Amino acid sequence: MRKILPLVLLFLFSCGKGLPLAPNPTQADIDRWAKFLPDDQARALKIYYKNHSNIYDARLHTEKTCPILVYSPSYFQYKAGGLSDEHWAAFLLRFFKSKHEEEDDCICSEELKEESP
Repeated sequence: MRKILPLVLLFLFSCGKGLPLAPNPTQADIDRWAKFLPDDQARALKIYYKNHSNIYDARLHTEKTCPILVYSPSYFQYKAGGLSDEHWAAFLLRFFKSKHEEEDDCICSEELKEESP
């Protein structure tokens, strides 16, 4: 029982019953934060977001893209002033790139190959 209790507690908290959940970013949020990245990275962030915008998509996620254990704590750290805008934008790029890498059928790679406008 002692070994199962932490797993049960983690399950209860991770299902949104105890841990606060960060809001899903909007396109306006992404556009604002992309300004803190170099142009090529800003473009990549926008493409990844366009195709993987639902951070709470339950179909798949890993330890790199868990919205509850990775995204939300980082979001609240940013909101509390623990991350600069530049660091938050870099986190978002890594997060959405990881979401892209988890999905088999994705057009991000094709879009990234296209010349930027």
